[in-house]
Amino acid sequence: MALLAEFNVSKIGTWKDRAGEVVWKDTADVVWASSNVLYLSLEGFLGDHYWDEYIATITPPQYAMAKDYGGFCKMTFGSFSVSPDAFIASLWPPPINFDIAFYYTGTTEAAKETLFIGTAHLSDIDGEAVTYDLYGATLEASLLLETTDYDEETVVMPRGFGTIQHQQPIRLADVSGKPTYHKGYLSGTIPGTDYNIYDDGVDINSNVTDNGDGTFSLSASPVGEVTISGTGAATTLSGIISWACAPAFLNKNFDSSLARSPSPNINYWAASQRILIEFVSDLCALHTHLSYINPSTETLYLIDMNTDNGSRTLTEFDFFAASYTYLTPIAQLTADWIKREAVEETIGKYIKEIDHKTTQSSIYPYGDERDIEPMHDVKSEIDTALTNIITNQHKPRMRVPLPLIGSLPVPGESITLTDISLKHNTTAVFRCRNVNYNFAQNEIIVEGEGTISA
Repeated sequence: MALLAEFNVSKIGTWKDRAGEVVWKDTADVVWASSNVLYLSLEGFLGDHYWDEYIATITPPQYAMAKDYGGFCKMTFGSFSVSPDAFIASLWPPPINFDIAFYYTGTTEAAKETLFIGTAHLSDIDGEAVTYDLYGATLEASLLLETTDYDEETVVMPRGFGTIQHQQPIRLADVSGKPTYHKGYLSGTIPGTDYNIYDDGVDINSNVTDNGDGTFSLSASPVGEVTISGTGAATTLSGIISWACAPAFLNKNFDSSLARSPSPNINYWAASQRILIEFVSDLCALHTHLSYINPSTETLYLIDMNTDNGSRTLTEFDFFAASYTYLTPIAQLTADWIKREAVEETIGKYIKEIDHKTTQSSIYPYGDERDIEPMHDVKSEIDTALTNIITNQHKPRMRVPLPLIGSLPVPGESITLTDISLKHNTTAVFRCRNVNYNFAQNEIIVEGEGTISA
Protein backbone atom coordinates (compact mmCIF):
# COMPACT_ATOMS: atom_id res chain seq x y z
CA MET A 1 0.00 0.00 0.00
CA ALA A 2 1.50 3.32 -0.97
CA LEU A 3 0.62 6.92 -1.66
CA LEU A 4 2.87 8.16 -4.45
CA ALA A 5 3.54 11.68 -5.72
CA GLU A 6 5.25 12.52 -8.99
CA PHE A 7 6.78 16.01 -9.10
CA ASN A 8 7.40 17.23 -12.64
CA VAL A 9 9.97 19.95 -11.98
CA SER A 10 10.98 20.68 -15.55
CA LYS A 11 10.26 24.40 -15.86
CA ILE A 12 12.96 27.03 -16.23
CA GLY A 13 12.77 30.64 -15.19
CA THR A 14 13.11 33.41 -12.66
CA TRP A 15 10.03 33.67 -10.49
CA LYS A 16 8.60 37.14 -9.87
CA ASP A 17 5.56 38.38 -8.04
CA ARG A 18 2.77 40.44 -9.62
CA ALA A 19 4.68 43.65 -8.99
CA GLY A 20 7.59 42.28 -10.98
CA GLU A 21 9.87 41.76 -7.98
CA VAL A 22 12.03 38.66 -8.02
CA VAL A 23 10.78 36.24 -5.38
CA TRP A 24 13.54 33.64 -5.61
CA LYS A 25 16.86 33.76 -7.43
CA ASP A 26 20.34 32.37 -7.32
CA THR A 27 23.59 33.92 -8.55
CA ALA A 28 22.51 33.31 -12.11
CA ASP A 29 19.11 34.87 -11.51
CA VAL A 30 17.52 31.51 -12.21
CA VAL A 31 15.55 29.83 -9.48
CA TRP A 32 15.81 26.35 -10.84
CA ALA A 33 16.57 24.78 -14.19
CA SER A 34 16.16 21.04 -14.41
CA SER A 35 14.34 18.25 -16.21
CA ASN A 36 14.06 16.25 -13.01
CA VAL A 37 11.02 14.24 -12.05
CA LEU A 38 10.93 13.56 -8.32
CA TYR A 39 9.32 10.33 -7.13
CA LEU A 40 8.13 10.71 -3.53
CA SER A 41 5.92 8.70 -1.22
CA LEU A 42 4.42 8.71 2.26
CA GLU A 43 6.15 5.55 3.45
CA GLY A 44 8.73 4.66 0.80
CA PHE A 45 7.95 2.37 -2.13
CA LEU A 46 10.03 0.31 -4.53
CA GLY A 47 8.50 -0.11 -7.95
CA ASP A 48 9.82 0.73 -11.40
CA HIS A 49 11.30 3.70 -9.53
CA TYR A 50 12.19 4.15 -5.91
CA TRP A 51 9.68 6.57 -4.37
CA ASP A 52 11.53 8.31 -1.53
CA GLU A 53 9.85 8.57 1.87
CA TYR A 54 9.81 12.37 1.85
CA ILE A 55 6.10 13.20 2.06
CA ALA A 56 5.57 14.37 5.65
CA THR A 57 1.88 15.28 5.79
CA ILE A 58 -1.06 15.49 3.43
CA THR A 59 -4.62 16.72 3.76
CA PRO A 60 -6.81 13.72 2.91
CA PRO A 61 -8.16 13.93 -0.64
CA GLN A 62 -11.88 13.37 -0.84
CA TYR A 63 -14.90 13.16 -3.07
CA ALA A 64 -17.83 15.14 -1.67
CA MET A 65 -21.27 15.06 -3.31
CA ALA A 66 -22.94 18.46 -3.70
CA LYS A 67 -26.30 17.53 -2.15
CA ASP A 68 -27.50 14.62 -0.02
CA TYR A 69 -29.64 13.37 -2.90
CA GLY A 70 -27.18 13.83 -5.81
CA GLY A 71 -25.05 16.26 -7.75
CA PHE A 72 -21.41 16.57 -8.72
CA CYS A 73 -18.89 14.75 -6.51
CA LYS A 74 -15.95 17.12 -6.40
CA MET A 75 -12.47 15.82 -5.70
CA THR A 76 -10.63 18.16 -3.37
CA PHE A 77 -7.07 18.26 -2.10
CA GLY A 78 -5.83 20.74 0.45
CA SER A 79 -2.08 20.82 0.96
CA PHE A 80 0.91 18.61 1.60
CA SER A 81 4.39 19.01 2.99
CA VAL A 82 7.66 17.31 2.17
CA SER A 83 11.04 17.10 3.81
CA PRO A 84 13.56 19.69 2.59
CA ASP A 85 15.70 16.65 1.70
CA ALA A 86 13.43 16.12 -1.28
CA PHE A 87 15.10 18.99 -3.09
CA ILE A 88 18.66 18.46 -4.22
CA ALA A 89 21.03 21.43 -4.23
CA SER A 90 20.23 22.39 -7.82
CA LEU A 91 16.53 22.58 -6.92
CA TRP A 92 17.01 24.81 -3.88
CA PRO A 93 15.29 27.04 -2.97
CA PRO A 94 12.21 24.91 -3.74
CA PRO A 95 10.32 25.68 -6.95
CA ILE A 96 7.40 28.06 -6.57
CA ASN A 97 5.08 25.79 -8.53
CA PHE A 98 5.15 22.63 -10.60
CA ASP A 99 2.92 19.97 -12.09
CA ILE A 100 2.14 17.12 -9.73
CA ALA A 101 0.27 13.82 -9.77
CA PHE A 102 -0.78 11.71 -6.79
CA TYR A 103 -1.32 7.96 -7.11
CA TYR A 104 -2.26 5.03 -4.92
CA THR A 105 -1.25 1.42 -5.32
CA GLY A 106 -1.88 -1.65 -3.22
CA THR A 107 0.44 -3.79 -5.33
CA THR A 108 2.79 -2.59 -8.07
CA GLU A 109 3.70 0.74 -9.62
CA ALA A 110 2.14 -0.36 -12.90
CA ALA A 111 -1.19 -0.89 -11.10
CA LYS A 112 -1.25 2.58 -9.52
CA GLU A 113 -4.57 4.48 -9.55
CA THR A 114 -4.56 8.20 -10.30
CA LEU A 115 -5.99 10.32 -7.47
CA PHE A 116 -5.10 13.85 -8.47
CA ILE A 117 -3.44 15.71 -11.32
CA GLY A 118 -2.81 19.41 -10.92
CA THR A 119 -0.43 22.09 -9.72
CA ALA A 120 1.45 22.50 -6.44
CA HIS A 121 2.15 26.07 -5.29
CA LEU A 122 4.65 26.90 -2.56
CA SER A 123 3.11 28.30 0.64
CA ASP A 124 5.64 27.84 3.45
CA ILE A 125 9.23 26.82 4.21
CA ASP A 126 10.77 26.06 7.59
CA GLY A 127 13.50 23.84 8.91
CA GLU A 128 11.22 20.80 9.08
CA ALA A 129 9.14 20.90 5.94
CA VAL A 130 8.30 22.59 2.66
CA THR A 131 4.54 23.03 2.29
CA TYR A 132 2.54 23.34 -0.92
CA ASP A 133 -1.10 24.05 -1.64
CA LEU A 134 -2.74 21.95 -4.33
CA TYR A 135 -4.81 23.26 -7.22
CA GLY A 136 -6.70 20.91 -9.49
CA ALA A 137 -7.66 21.39 -13.10
CA THR A 138 -10.05 24.32 -13.32
CA LEU A 139 -13.70 23.65 -14.08
CA GLU A 140 -14.57 27.28 -14.63
CA ALA A 141 -16.25 27.04 -18.03
CA SER A 142 -19.37 29.18 -18.16
CA LEU A 143 -22.82 27.91 -19.04
CA LEU A 144 -23.52 30.71 -21.52
CA LEU A 145 -21.43 32.41 -24.18
CA GLU A 146 -21.33 36.18 -24.53
CA THR A 147 -22.02 38.49 -27.44
CA THR A 148 -22.68 42.16 -28.21
CA ASP A 149 -26.36 43.01 -28.48
CA TYR A 150 -28.28 45.60 -30.47
CA ASP A 151 -27.40 48.30 -27.94
CA GLU A 152 -23.68 47.41 -28.24
CA GLU A 153 -23.61 46.01 -24.71
CA THR A 154 -21.97 42.72 -23.74
CA VAL A 155 -24.67 40.20 -22.84
CA VAL A 156 -25.00 36.46 -22.40
CA MET A 157 -26.78 34.44 -25.06
CA PRO A 158 -29.62 32.34 -23.57
CA ARG A 159 -29.65 28.64 -24.41
CA GLY A 160 -32.73 26.48 -24.73
CA PHE A 161 -32.78 22.89 -23.49
CA GLY A 162 -35.73 20.70 -24.40
CA THR A 163 -39.06 22.26 -25.44
CA ILE A 164 -39.18 26.05 -25.04
CA GLN A 165 -42.29 28.23 -25.17
CA HIS A 166 -42.39 31.98 -25.81
CA GLN A 167 -38.95 32.95 -24.53
CA GLN A 168 -37.25 36.23 -25.38
CA PRO A 169 -34.33 35.92 -27.81
CA ILE A 170 -31.46 38.40 -27.66
CA ARG A 171 -31.65 41.10 -30.31
CA LEU A 172 -28.36 41.55 -32.15
CA ALA A 173 -27.11 44.19 -34.57
CA ASP A 174 -29.35 44.55 -37.62
CA VAL A 175 -28.41 42.57 -40.72
CA SER A 176 -28.99 44.51 -43.94
CA GLY A 177 -31.26 46.84 -42.00
CA LYS A 178 -33.42 44.00 -40.69
CA PRO A 179 -34.06 43.33 -36.98
CA THR A 180 -31.98 40.25 -36.12
CA TYR A 181 -32.12 37.90 -33.12
CA HIS A 182 -30.19 34.96 -31.70
CA LYS A 183 -32.24 31.73 -31.71
CA GLY A 184 -31.05 30.52 -28.30
CA TYR A 185 -29.57 27.40 -29.93
CA LEU A 186 -32.98 26.00 -30.84
CA SER A 187 -32.83 23.31 -33.51
CA GLY A 188 -33.76 23.60 -37.17
CA THR A 189 -33.66 26.24 -39.86
CA ILE A 190 -37.27 26.42 -41.03
CA PRO A 191 -39.44 29.02 -39.27
CA GLY A 192 -42.99 27.80 -38.81
CA THR A 193 -41.83 24.16 -38.91
CA ASP A 194 -38.74 23.74 -36.72
CA TYR A 195 -39.37 26.76 -34.55
CA ASN A 196 -41.88 29.60 -34.30
CA ILE A 197 -41.53 33.36 -33.89
CA TYR A 198 -44.21 35.59 -32.39
CA ASP A 199 -44.84 39.31 -31.94
CA ASP A 200 -46.92 39.81 -28.77
CA GLY A 201 -48.12 36.23 -29.19
CA VAL A 202 -49.09 36.65 -32.86
CA ASP A 203 -47.48 34.21 -35.31
CA ILE A 204 -45.12 36.16 -37.63
CA ASN A 205 -43.26 33.23 -39.20
CA SER A 206 -44.06 34.58 -42.68
CA ASN A 207 -41.84 37.57 -41.86
CA VAL A 208 -38.91 35.47 -40.62
CA THR A 209 -35.71 34.59 -42.49
CA ASP A 210 -33.39 32.01 -40.96
CA ASN A 211 -29.80 33.19 -41.51
CA GLY A 212 -28.27 29.73 -41.11
CA ASP A 213 -25.87 30.88 -38.41
CA GLY A 214 -28.05 30.51 -35.34
CA THR A 215 -29.86 33.79 -35.92
CA PHE A 216 -33.03 34.96 -37.68
CA SER A 217 -34.12 38.30 -39.16
CA LEU A 218 -37.50 39.97 -39.52
CA SER A 219 -38.66 41.62 -42.72
CA ALA A 220 -40.51 44.27 -40.68
CA SER A 221 -39.91 45.85 -37.30
CA PRO A 222 -41.93 44.24 -34.48
CA VAL A 223 -44.65 46.17 -32.69
CA GLY A 224 -44.36 44.31 -29.36
CA GLU A 225 -42.41 41.58 -27.60
CA VAL A 226 -40.66 39.11 -29.90
CA THR A 227 -40.64 35.53 -28.57
CA ILE A 228 -39.44 32.17 -29.83
CA SER A 229 -40.71 28.63 -29.30
CA GLY A 230 -38.98 25.42 -30.33
CA THR A 231 -36.72 22.63 -29.16
CA GLY A 232 -33.08 22.75 -28.11
CA ALA A 233 -30.58 20.26 -29.46
CA ALA A 234 -30.15 18.70 -25.99
CA THR A 235 -33.44 17.55 -24.45
CA THR A 236 -32.53 15.10 -21.67
CA LEU A 237 -30.24 14.97 -18.64
CA SER A 238 -27.76 12.72 -20.47
CA GLY A 239 -27.93 14.84 -23.60
CA ILE A 240 -27.27 18.09 -21.76
CA ILE A 241 -24.31 16.71 -19.82
CA SER A 242 -22.90 15.16 -22.99
CA TRP A 243 -23.08 18.63 -24.55
CA ALA A 244 -21.41 20.14 -21.46
CA CYS A 245 -18.47 17.73 -21.82
CA ALA A 246 -17.62 18.98 -25.32
CA PRO A 247 -14.10 20.38 -25.92
CA ALA A 248 -15.40 23.96 -26.00
CA PHE A 249 -16.80 23.61 -22.47
CA LEU A 250 -15.69 21.07 -19.82
CA ASN A 251 -13.52 19.16 -22.32
CA LYS A 252 -14.11 15.73 -20.74
CA ASN A 253 -14.94 12.29 -22.01
CA PHE A 254 -18.48 11.28 -21.07
CA ASP A 255 -19.87 7.97 -19.80
CA SER A 256 -23.62 7.60 -19.19
CA SER A 257 -23.74 3.80 -19.17
CA LEU A 258 -24.97 3.84 -15.54
CA ALA A 259 -27.43 6.72 -15.99
CA ARG A 260 -31.20 6.22 -15.88
CA SER A 261 -32.86 4.97 -19.04
CA PRO A 262 -34.78 6.63 -20.47
CA SER A 263 -32.96 9.76 -19.38
CA PRO A 264 -35.14 12.38 -17.62
CA ASN A 265 -36.48 15.08 -19.93
CA ILE A 266 -35.48 18.72 -19.41
CA ASN A 267 -37.33 21.86 -20.53
CA TYR A 268 -35.32 24.88 -19.48
CA TRP A 269 -34.46 28.29 -20.86
CA ALA A 270 -31.08 29.22 -19.37
CA ALA A 271 -30.81 33.01 -19.44
CA SER A 272 -28.57 33.77 -16.44
CA GLN A 273 -24.83 33.20 -16.39
CA ARG A 274 -23.35 30.66 -14.01
CA ILE A 275 -20.50 28.17 -13.77
CA LEU A 276 -21.27 25.22 -16.03
CA ILE A 277 -20.26 22.46 -13.59
CA GLU A 278 -22.61 23.97 -10.99
CA PHE A 279 -25.45 23.86 -13.52
CA VAL A 280 -24.57 20.23 -14.28
CA SER A 281 -24.51 19.46 -10.55
CA ASP A 282 -27.94 20.98 -9.94
CA LEU A 283 -29.44 19.07 -12.86
CA CYS A 284 -27.96 15.83 -11.55
CA ALA A 285 -29.25 16.42 -8.02
CA LEU A 286 -32.75 17.36 -9.19
CA HIS A 287 -33.00 14.04 -11.00
CA THR A 288 -31.23 11.99 -8.28
CA HIS A 289 -28.06 11.32 -10.23
CA LEU A 290 -24.46 11.86 -9.23
CA SER A 291 -21.54 12.73 -11.46
CA TYR A 292 -17.79 12.68 -10.92
CA ILE A 293 -14.61 12.94 -12.95
CA ASN A 294 -12.02 10.18 -13.10
CA PRO A 295 -8.72 12.13 -13.15
CA SER A 296 -6.87 9.29 -14.86
CA THR A 297 -9.11 9.07 -17.93
CA GLU A 298 -10.57 12.60 -17.80
CA THR A 299 -14.01 11.01 -17.99
CA LEU A 300 -17.14 12.48 -16.43
CA TYR A 301 -19.44 9.70 -15.24
CA LEU A 302 -23.20 10.21 -14.90
CA ILE A 303 -24.73 7.66 -12.52
CA ASP A 304 -28.29 7.05 -11.35
CA MET A 305 -28.37 7.18 -7.55
CA ASN A 306 -30.16 3.79 -7.64
CA THR A 307 -27.47 2.10 -9.77
CA ASP A 308 -24.26 0.44 -8.59
CA ASN A 309 -20.94 1.73 -9.88
CA GLY A 310 -19.24 -1.55 -9.01
CA SER A 311 -19.63 -3.36 -5.69
CA ARG A 312 -17.78 -5.03 -2.83
CA THR A 313 -18.72 -7.11 0.21
CA LEU A 314 -16.99 -6.64 3.56
CA THR A 315 -16.63 -9.02 6.50
CA GLU A 316 -16.23 -7.90 10.11
CA PHE A 317 -12.46 -7.81 9.60
CA ASP A 318 -12.69 -5.49 6.58
CA PHE A 319 -13.95 -2.35 8.32
CA PHE A 320 -13.71 -0.42 11.56
CA ALA A 321 -16.58 0.75 13.78
CA ALA A 322 -19.43 1.94 11.56
CA SER A 323 -22.11 4.49 12.46
CA TYR A 324 -25.67 4.89 11.20
CA THR A 325 -27.74 8.05 11.04
CA TYR A 326 -31.02 9.33 9.63
CA LEU A 327 -31.42 12.81 8.19
CA THR A 328 -34.19 15.08 9.41
CA PRO A 329 -37.24 13.91 7.46
CA ILE A 330 -38.72 15.96 4.66
CA ALA A 331 -42.34 16.81 5.31
CA GLN A 332 -42.90 18.60 2.02
CA LEU A 333 -41.12 19.66 -1.17
CA THR A 334 -42.46 22.51 -3.29
CA ALA A 335 -41.49 23.59 -6.79
CA ASP A 336 -42.51 26.86 -8.43
CA TRP A 337 -42.09 27.75 -12.09
CA ILE A 338 -43.42 30.19 -14.68
CA LYS A 339 -44.89 29.33 -18.07
CA ARG A 340 -45.15 31.99 -20.76
CA GLU A 341 -48.27 31.73 -22.88
CA ALA A 342 -49.83 33.73 -25.70
CA VAL A 343 -53.19 35.13 -24.57
CA GLU A 344 -55.85 37.56 -25.81
CA GLU A 345 -57.61 39.64 -23.18
CA THR A 346 -59.45 42.95 -23.10
CA ILE A 347 -56.13 44.78 -23.31
CA GLY A 348 -55.24 42.84 -26.47
CA LYS A 349 -52.84 40.03 -27.38
CA TYR A 350 -49.64 39.57 -25.42
CA ILE A 351 -47.38 37.03 -23.68
CA LYS A 352 -48.58 36.33 -20.16
CA GLU A 353 -46.44 34.85 -17.42
CA ILE A 354 -48.45 32.28 -15.46
CA ASP A 355 -47.23 31.00 -12.10
CA HIS A 356 -47.32 27.26 -11.48
CA LYS A 357 -46.69 25.25 -8.32
CA THR A 358 -46.61 21.63 -7.29
CA THR A 359 -46.11 20.08 -3.86
CA GLN A 360 -45.12 16.58 -2.82
CA SER A 361 -45.66 15.53 0.80
CA SER A 362 -44.02 12.61 2.55
CA ILE A 363 -45.42 10.18 5.11
CA TYR A 364 -43.99 12.40 7.85
CA PRO A 365 -46.19 15.32 8.99
CA TYR A 366 -43.13 16.83 10.67
CA GLY A 367 -39.67 17.73 9.41
CA ASP A 368 -38.28 20.08 6.79
CA GLU A 369 -40.26 21.97 4.18
CA ARG A 370 -38.07 22.86 1.20
CA ASP A 371 -38.34 24.68 -2.09
CA ILE A 372 -36.72 23.07 -5.14
CA GLU A 373 -35.96 24.81 -8.44
CA PRO A 374 -37.57 22.43 -10.95
CA MET A 375 -35.64 23.42 -14.12
CA HIS A 376 -38.65 22.05 -16.00
CA ASP A 377 -42.21 23.07 -16.87
CA VAL A 378 -44.11 19.76 -16.96
CA LYS A 379 -45.84 19.00 -13.67
CA SER A 380 -45.74 15.20 -13.95
CA GLU A 381 -41.98 15.23 -14.60
CA ILE A 382 -41.41 17.62 -11.69
CA ASP A 383 -43.54 15.50 -9.35
CA THR A 384 -41.48 12.43 -10.23
CA ALA A 385 -38.25 14.27 -9.45
CA LEU A 386 -39.57 15.52 -6.09
CA THR A 387 -40.81 12.04 -5.12
CA ASN A 388 -37.41 10.53 -5.91
CA ILE A 389 -35.66 13.16 -3.77
CA ILE A 390 -37.96 12.42 -0.82
CA THR A 391 -37.39 8.67 -1.16
CA ASN A 392 -33.62 9.14 -1.19
CA GLN A 393 -33.60 11.52 1.78
CA HIS A 394 -35.40 9.07 4.05
CA LYS A 395 -32.89 6.25 3.64
CA PRO A 396 -30.46 5.57 6.50
CA ARG A 397 -26.93 6.95 6.16
CA MET A 398 -23.82 4.88 6.86
CA ARG A 399 -20.33 6.10 7.75
CA VAL A 400 -17.80 3.29 7.50
CA PRO A 401 -14.01 3.51 7.93
CA LEU A 402 -12.16 0.92 5.85
CA PRO A 403 -8.53 -0.17 6.13
CA LEU A 404 -6.39 0.91 3.21
CA ILE A 405 -6.43 -2.44 1.42
CA GLY A 406 -7.13 -3.26 -2.22
CA SER A 407 -8.67 -0.92 -4.77
CA LEU A 408 -10.03 2.48 -3.79
CA PRO A 409 -13.82 2.97 -3.45
CA VAL A 410 -15.34 5.51 -5.85
CA PRO A 411 -18.64 7.43 -5.89
CA GLY A 412 -21.62 5.21 -6.61
CA GLU A 413 -19.91 1.97 -5.58
CA SER A 414 -22.16 -0.39 -3.61
CA ILE A 415 -20.87 -1.81 -0.32
CA THR A 416 -22.45 -4.66 1.60
CA LEU A 417 -21.37 -5.46 5.15
CA THR A 418 -22.51 -7.40 8.18
CA ASP A 419 -22.01 -5.52 11.43
CA ILE A 420 -21.72 -7.82 14.47
CA SER A 421 -20.75 -5.02 16.86
CA LEU A 422 -24.36 -4.05 17.48
CA LYS A 423 -26.73 -5.89 19.84
CA HIS A 424 -28.11 -7.72 16.83
CA ASN A 425 -26.18 -8.70 13.72
CA THR A 426 -27.04 -6.09 11.10
CA THR A 427 -26.65 -6.16 7.33
CA ALA A 428 -26.04 -2.81 5.67
CA VAL A 429 -26.08 -2.14 1.94
CA PHE A 430 -25.20 1.36 0.81
CA ARG A 431 -23.63 3.30 -2.04
CA CYS A 432 -20.61 5.58 -1.66
CA ARG A 433 -21.32 9.29 -2.01
CA ASN A 434 -18.52 10.89 0.02
CA VAL A 435 -15.10 9.21 0.07
CA ASN A 436 -12.26 10.45 2.31
CA TYR A 437 -8.85 8.93 1.52
CA ASN A 438 -7.00 9.31 4.82
CA PHE A 439 -3.63 7.86 3.85
CA ALA A 440 -1.84 9.13 6.97
CA GLN A 441 -4.16 7.00 9.13
CA ASN A 442 -4.23 4.10 6.64
CA GLU A 443 -8.00 4.27 6.29
CA ILE A 444 -10.70 5.32 3.88
CA ILE A 445 -13.96 6.75 5.22
CA VAL A 446 -16.96 6.14 3.00
CA GLU A 447 -20.42 7.63 3.50
CA GLY A 448 -23.68 7.05 1.71
CA GLU A 449 -27.31 6.04 1.94
CA GLY A 450 -28.84 2.59 1.66
CA THR A 451 -30.71 -0.01 3.70
CA ILE A 452 -30.14 -1.81 6.99
CA SER A 453 -31.75 -5.06 8.08
CA ALA A 454 -31.42 -7.77 10.71
